[in-house]
Amino acid sequence: MRDRLVQIMQAEGITSAKLAEMAGVQPAAVSHILSGRNKPGFDFLASIIRSLPALNARWLMLGEGEMYLQNDKTSSEPQTEKMNLPEKYTDNTGCRLNQIGFFYDNGTFAIYHELNKT
Repeated sequence: MRDRLVQIMQAEGITSAKLAEMAGVQPAAVSHILSGRNKPGFDFLASIIRSLPALNARWLMLGEGEMYLQNDKTSSEPQTEKMNLPEKYTDNTGCRLNQIGFFYDNGTFAIYHELNKT
């Protein structure tokens, strides 16, 4: 994983601080991942994938396939859809489900977000 994150930073021309900003974490968290002290969690990886929609999620998570889904790394857009998620979908902490992600074997993905309640 460390090597793939370094490859992303090199390909995108970004620093570890910028990667942290993209993932919504403190720079120290990225430093710990890059040093091997910590492993990245799903939220971290999902944030990177959302920030770089042409990035191949399968490559990032498994090291399989090409880094980018297309030759033009800026041309891919993630599929997103808004949907109503029932109140009953909560975990044991009482937190409500508000997003679901599907990662397909061809390297594409779809993120489903909760509709804004009015």
